[in-house]
This record gives sequence, structure tokens and C-alpha cells, in this order.
Amino acid sequence: DGRVTGVIIDVRDNPGGIKDEGVKCADLLLPSGKILIEKNNQGKKKVARADGQCADFEYVVLVNGNTASAAELFTANIRDHKLGAIVGTNTFGKGIMQTTYPLSRYGYDGALKLTTQYYDPPVGENYQGIGIAPDVECALSEEAQKINFNLLTDANDNQLRRAVEALRG
Repeated sequence: DGRVTGVIIDVRDNPGGIKDEGVKCADLLLPSGKILIEKNNQGKKKVARADGQCADFEYVVLVNGNTASAAELFTANIRDHKLGAIVGTNTFGKGIMQTTYPLSRYGYDGALKLTTQYYDPPVGENYQGIGIAPDVECALSEEAQKINFNLLTDANDNQLRRAVEALRG
């Protein structure tokens, strides 16, 4: 009938970025429930929750060793809410947050970047230093590795083809 029933989300080589943006992306897709639990060094917790306003799709998330930080948080949410499969290779393993403190207020150039918090996915352990293992292990083929990642096509991207297979069941 032409309706969309599944979506492949490619976060390969996505270094993450801003945690709040990752939370917003997850909120668009997730049913009601926890998105993440932030903890600071004093043990204080802050929980972000999805509002339940989401599409009814099955998802497949494509990941690799360069999928990190907020992209991993997004991936963990798809996994933990059982919304689809993770395809690719183990992710980077960055489940911590840094805060940048400008030194200009003290009369110096530069800034100091410190790890100030870590975050846990909705279920399970923090993946700092471990990464997230895919449900379907699939490394990029040697042929595809010779091509600029951004120039891969459906025909030469074996991971994407495997994601399509996973989506179709």
C-alpha cells in the first residue's frame, strides 16, 4: 500500500555532539519512558524522558567504531526500547560528558575541558570504554573501505544492504 513501515537511521561515523540534541532526536522516535540518566560526580541524577509523541515504525540503526557519544545514546535508546535492530560494528564507547571552562575570566587565553558527568541509557550499564555491540555484526567490506565513506552507494555499501535485510525481517 506504499506506507512507510520502517526506517534505517545511519549514525556511522557520527561523533555525537551535543547531548541535548541527541535527546531531542530520541524523543521524536520513542514511546514514553526514560531516554537517559545523567549523573554528576556528587551522584546527583537528572532523568530525561520521552513524551510518547512518536511514529509507529520499526527502526534499524547502522553503527560503526566511530559512532560515539550522543549517537550512541540514541542507539542505546532504540535498543533498550526494543524498537529495532542495531547493525554494523561495535560503537566507540563514549558515555561521558565534558564541560568547557573558558580561562578568559582569569586573564588567560584558552579553556579547560573537564569530564563532569556520565550518562546511562534507559536500561543497562553505561557503555563508557566498552561501546554498544550490534545485534547484527557486519563490517564494511574491503571494497567499500577503499571508497570515501560519503560516496558509498546502495550497490557498494554492504552494511546498508544488511540493514535493509534486517528491516525486512
